[in-house]
Amino acid sequence: MTSKDISRYYDLKAKSSFKARFDLLLYHRIINGIYGEITKNDLETFEIIDHMDSLNEYIHIFWQQEDIKTYKIRGKTIENIYQEMKEWQENNKPNIDRLRNHYIFNIYNNVFPRIEFDQMVQKANECEYCHITKAQIKTLIEKQKLSKKHITRGWSFEIDRKAANLEYDIDNCVICCYWCNNAKTDEFSYSEFKKIGAEIEKIWHERLESK
Repeated sequence: MTSKDISRYYDLKAKSSFKARFDLLLYHRIINGIYGEITKNDLETFEIIDHMDSLNEYIHIFWQQEDIKTYKIRGKTIENIYQEMKEWQENNKPNIDRLRNHYIFNIYNNVFPRIEFDQMVQKANECEYCHITKAQIKTLIEKQKLSKKHITRGWSFEIDRKAANLEYDIDNCVICCYWCNNAKTDEFSYSEFKKIGAEIEKIWHERLESK
């Protein structure tokens, strides 16, 4: 990646990281009956790791429960919670934009320092999960044993969150190939996909050894 590409990639991860923090913050407030403006200080002091009960509830109940009309979380139906969150967002669009910009330019460098992000991207040479290297990717593509699905993805390694619902920070991020990143999605945990990656690694070696 060029320096400009890394800058764009950093900004992209900062936006995704903001969404992870903001979405849970909004859920946490709505579920507790707090409807006022979210301030910059609210965003700065809210740490996902301090609200794991709310995160698990948000992921595994709010988004997974089929009966949204009658199933209640802390006295509110899921449908009502969803509508209240949606209405808050619609009524506070300028505030959300300000919070996003504040996070990107004033908070994210503390979450994932730019110098450490740059070093991770620049030193990337092997996938965390399947251990394929840049040289092996090039060989497999030249041998027509590997197909890229996107013009801009496949040649460069990507950053994956070990825990998909936490922020993109130095402790939660690893380098991986496009194929593992695409397959892991938000469904598999880090430890689960390490096992899957070991099997993918076997397939890469079979392809590399084939004529």
